[in-house]
Amino acid sequence: MGFIDPGKNNNSRIAGLRPHYRRPCPPMKGPRCSKRPLKQHPRPDSDSSTPRRTTPKTTTPPPPKPLSRFESLPVEILHNIFTHSHNAHLAATSPHLSRILAARNLQLTYVHERSRCASALTHTFTFRFFTASFLAHWERRFARELDCTDTCVPVRAMCAPWTQEKLRLFAALVERGARLAADERDVQLGVLHEALVAGRRDVVGLLVVGAGLKPDVQSLRLAMRHTVGEEGELDVCVMLAGQGVGVTDLGVWREALALGRGPGGARAVRWLLAGGTPPGEVLGELSKNESWGVE
Repeated sequence: MGFIDPGKNNNSRIAGLRPHYRRPCPPMKGPRCSKRPLKQHPRPDSDSSTPRRTTPKTTTPPPPKPLSRFESLPVEILHNIFTHSHNAHLAATSPHLSRILAARNLQLTYVHERSRCASALTHTFTFRFFTASFLAHWERRFARELDCTDTCVPVRAMCAPWTQEKLRLFAALVERGARLAADERDVQLGVLHEALVAGRRDVVGLLVVGAGLKPDVQSLRLAMRHTVGEEGELDVCVMLAGQGVGVTDLGVWREALALGRGPGGARAVRWLLAGGTPPGEVLGELSKNESWGVE
């Protein structure tokens, strides 16, 4: 019985085998299996379009900004300063003042302090908090109707989009004596033209009949093009003509003739013929159709 040498490989004692050599497995009996390519799963890399799960980063809010000496005043003193000042935009100077000065009672008092001055009241109409609901609340609070004589309707109450709240405020101010500003006529005519193109008869009525805006010839042309229609609805044209717009303009007649020989065009042409003499440039076209009443 011999001893095993620890420094020598034991496999070398087997005849015919070399160190670190494994005996090959015998071949399997049966039909040969076809070699199929192995499915290769794509390895995620940095260019893959699959979004990776990222851990949301928690950000700590910044520390609150310290209040100034003015903002640190007592609330009652800030209310008195806002009420008796002529700076209604004081509430928008900081978030702290916005929370303190945005109270409805404070806004009611602010308007009450300026209800006797037409220029100050006109400036108050431009604020966003002054709505038709606010006006009704103010009149219930002080048990009287707000006198808007010599004040002006703000542009924001007549411009698009025409919401019900805007139109209610516009009508309420006009009923209480407000008028249109003379130096804003170009803006007012632009609003009128936009309302005519959109077919908003209610807005046109508020501007022309309610507020007394004098339309121009372009207004009658747009009314003839966008509001008459196939049925010949002439209510807007009659409204504009009643405010002094002449019906002898060549552009107005061309818009009426462009409506065609249907009921709408025929009615529009007859209405123009009843209101004035047609221009000479359209007499030839008018004579081609006997239904228009021109021979």
